[in-house]
Amino acid sequence: MRSTITSLVLIIVSCLILKTGSINAQTCSDAGTASAISDSVCFGDTTSLILTGYIGAIQWQSFDGSSWIDETGTGSTSDSYNITVMTTTDFRSVVTATGCLPDTSNTITINVGINPPTTTNATRCGYGQVTLTATGTGSTIKWYDVVSGGTALATGSSYTPNVAATTTFYAAAVSNGGGAAAAPMTTHSTVYTGYTRGYWFTAPSNFTITSLYVPTEASTANQSIAVLMYPPGPPPPAGTVVMGFTTLYMTQNNTTSGPISVNIPVQVGQHIAIIGNRGSDPVSNFAAINSYDSGAAFNTTIDGNTVALNRAGMQSNLTGFDPASTGLLIVAAAGQRGRIIFNYETGCESGRTPAIATVNPSDPATISAADSALCSGQSTTLTVNSINGNYTYTWSPPAGLSGTTGTVVTANPTTPTIYTVVADDGVCGYIDSLFIDVGPASVAGTASASSDTICAG
Repeated sequence: MRSTITSLVLIIVSCLILKTGSINAQTCSDAGTASAISDSVCFGDTTSLILTGYIGAIQWQSFDGSSWIDETGTGSTSDSYNITVMTTTDFRSVVTATGCLPDTSNTITINVGINPPTTTNATRCGYGQVTLTATGTGSTIKWYDVVSGGTALATGSSYTPNVAATTTFYAAAVSNGGGAAAAPMTTHSTVYTGYTRGYWFTAPSNFTITSLYVPTEASTANQSIAVLMYPPGPPPPAGTVVMGFTTLYMTQNNTTSGPISVNIPVQVGQHIAIIGNRGSDPVSNFAAINSYDSGAAFNTTIDGNTVALNRAGMQSNLTGFDPASTGLLIVAAAGQRGRIIFNYETGCESGRTPAIATVNPSDPATISAADSALCSGQSTTLTVNSINGNYTYTWSPPAGLSGTTGTVVTANPTTPTIYTVVADDGVCGYIDSLFIDVGPASVAGTASASSDTICAG
C-alpha cells in the first residue's frame, strides 16, 4: 500500500513538473500583434506586414490553402516585412525565444482588389474598324496599346479602333469607378526661378497619378519634373539624407504647358514627392538645390482625405534622397511663384489582358498623281485604282480637294500635304496615302538684253 501511494505521489509531482515546464516554455516566447500598412491592395501591389510587442526571433508565414509555408527572402524574419501579393493571402508570424517553444501571432488577410478582365478578339478584312470587348469585375475597362505603362486610349466595355494590320491591344479592369479629380498644389512664396524645390506628402489611399499639369502662369521653358517615392513607414527626421528612393517618373527640358500624360500607381502610406524646376538646373543636376525648409506648408484633398503638403528644397544629389525634404513643385517664371496640378484616379487597376484585332489581306487600292511636286497655286489630279470594282472611296483631308469621294479628284494644296484615300466595299477595306509637295509660286521676273541690235554671229 505504501509503495502504491509513493508511486501516485511521484506521478502527480512529475505531471506538475511537466505542466509547469510547459507553461514556462510557452510564456517565454511572445508573438505580439501582427498588422499591415494596408490589408486591401491592388493586383501586384506591395504592402508591409508589421509585428509589435514580440519576444524572440521572427518567422513570417503564408497560407497556401492547405498548410503554412515559411516566407523566405529579405525581410521575412524582421518585424517589418514588405510583400507583393497577386492573390488574396493569409499571413502570420511565428516567434521563438531561445530555449522556448514558439508562439504564433494573429492572422492577417491581405485582400487583392481586382483581377484582369476577359477579352474577345475581332477579325476583319483589310483596313477599317474592329470592335473589341472585355468583361471584368471592375466598374469600368481601360484600353491600352502597350502591355504596361502608357496612357489609356479609351474606357468602356468595348473599344472600336481603325486598324490597317493585325494589332494587339490590352484591357485592364478598374475598380471604384476610377474617376479623375484634380489636386491643386497651392503657390508658395519661397519658390523662385532657378531653384529646385517642391512638396512631399504621404499617400492617404491607393490611387494613380494620370497627368501632371503646369499652369499657364508658369514658364514653359525647359521644365524638369521628377516624381519620387519612399516606402511606407515613418518619414526620417527633417534634414536627414536617406538612400533607397525610387524614381517613378522623370522628364527633362519639357516645354509642354498643358497636361503631361503619365500612369504612376501610388500606394497608401508611400511618401510621394514631385519636384522640379525650370531653365538652367535640369533634373540631371539636382545637386544645386536650395536648403531644406521643414514643416507642413499647406493642406490639400486627395481621394476625400485632407493631406499635408510639406514644403522643401534639397542640397544633396538625387543619389541621396530625403523624403522629408522634397515635394510637389514646378518653378514659375521670374517674379512669380510655382505650383503643379496632378490629376489622379482612385481604386485598383488590374493586370492587362491582350485583345487581338486580326486583319486579313484585302484587294489593294493605290493612289497616283499627275504631278506630285507643285508650285503654289498649281493643282494636280489624284487617281485611285483597284481590281476591286465594288470599292467606294473617301478622300482626306478635304481642304484643297475638289471633292472627297470618287476615283478621281483634283488637289490644289497651299502647303505640302499627305492625301489619304480609304477604300471600302462593306466587307473589306484598304488605305493608301500620297505626299504632294508644294513650293513657292514661280516668278517670271523681267527679261532684258545688254544690246537689242547685234551683227550676225
